[in-house]
Amino acid sequence: MTGEFRENLGDNEVEVVQALVEGEDKPFNITEFLQQPKDDYSALIRQNDVESDLGHWEGMFLFTQRDDHLAENLNEKTPERKKVFDFVSERLSEKMLVDLGAGRDRGRIQNMAQRLGAKIYIGVDKFFPYKEREEINSDQDLSYGEKQEDMQVATIKGDMLDFLSRLPDNSVCITMNGIDIDMVTSEAYINALVKEIIRVLHPSGIAFGTDSTALRNIAQAIYLKEELEYMEKLREDDPEKFKKESWESSYLATKEALSKANQQILTDLDCVEFPEVFGKGSAVETDFITKIRK
Repeated sequence: MTGEFRENLGDNEVEVVQALVEGEDKPFNITEFLQQPKDDYSALIRQNDVESDLGHWEGMFLFTQRDDHLAENLNEKTPERKKVFDFVSERLSEKMLVDLGAGRDRGRIQNMAQRLGAKIYIGVDKFFPYKEREEINSDQDLSYGEKQEDMQVATIKGDMLDFLSRLPDNSVCITMNGIDIDMVTSEAYINALVKEIIRVLHPSGIAFGTDSTALRNIAQAIYLKEELEYMEKLREDDPEKFKKESWESSYLATKEALSKANQQILTDLDCVEFPEVFGKGSAVETDFITKIRK
């Protein structure tokens, strides 16, 4: 049993296909969950569409191995991978996972979300291939793979920044795997993505993914903040050592870099690394962003 509807939300049409989970009285209704955005990003979205030549990609499918890289390593096959799996599962279990840039081949991430215990999976993409979706069977197997028996599924055709702006504060977990590297050239758009990801991130949730400019910017800002805090403490506790070891230039450079990273949004964030699984020498970078539990 499924439901399908359209709703016109501003400049971006959102189409949702809902799956009714066995044992539930009704499917998750995304329109009851969304809110009017606090910020209007329509001009920024149009600008990025032009700069990134997104019209060129409509109806096409851009395959990358980033989803595979993440899904293949988030499992329980080795003690090192199980450590990462448990870390993410603890923060994602019974929550909503929004997959930004889900694409046609979102089955790997959707199935991963189910294994990690997500309650609802929402795949967001600007260019879902409608013809292929119409050809799937009457059971509406939205995963293009195994069916999801204990997780509700929705697909959103729309801009990811616009969709994020309509989510309530502190409400979801996020995953994104290369979409903003491949399809976004506007720095202003990336900055807006960072702002919205942090705003909507669940207090006990997680934002994670591979080769994401937005997540990498957040991680780098967190590292800069930690470095600055160390230097400020050294400057205060041992000014002679600070001066003798020539920390001043590094201090000023880090302070300037952090000011550009919008320091005020980083006060309750942490970035966790798992080098045994997602090593620094890897061809792709994977980031795990959480809110600090108080």
